[in-house]
Amino acid sequence: MIKIVYLDVFGLLLNIIGVSILLIKIYSGGVQTLRNDTNVTEQVLKGKMGIGYKISLILIFIGLAFQLAAVMSKKPKSHSRSYAKEAPYLYGVPPAPPFQEIDLVIANNITDGCNGDSAKKIGYIIEVKKVAFDEFDIIIQDESGVRGNYYVDASSMGNAQKSWLPSILIPGNKVEMQLQYCGSGGFTYIMSIKSLNRNSIN
Repeated sequence: MIKIVYLDVFGLLLNIIGVSILLIKIYSGGVQTLRNDTNVTEQVLKGKMGIGYKISLILIFIGLAFQLAAVMSKKPKSHSRSYAKEAPYLYGVPPAPPFQEIDLVIANNITDGCNGDSAKKIGYIIEVKKVAFDEFDIIIQDESGVRGNYYVDASSMGNAQKSWLPSILIPGNKVEMQLQYCGSGGFTYIMSIKSLNRNSIN
């Protein structure tokens, strides 16, 4: 950026010097060299102008070249936006219930034939259906607004841990989950679930 500024300033100085010399030559009596029927450029090409005129025009042209180079070197400002962390998409998400700090392990081990996911997923509970004594079908919306079906099989949980499920499986709750994918990835089971405070930044 500094080099571009130098080119621009140096070109401007050469233009000023060249124009100054040209004006001095014209007003100091050299004007007789200029013919009324011939422009300055033609006289330079024909060699009929004095050295002072030639130097001034050369300086002007060089100055313009430097300024043109400076303009061509300037890169346009990038219009790419730097996004801060965007707020989650909450359209259709029920209001948040009173926050309770709950952290439950539903399954300690990955089920045979299923694939675990080391990355934890954050979402909002939309709807909960109890499909069997220890099984739940849950619709959860992620922070991008995409909804999916998630399943809970609480048959391996102890009674104390299991008793907390109704307190966390509430529509509107924000949760962090560890998942496993079963049935060729067609069924997503929750292995652990933790409540998150919707009023805090995670």
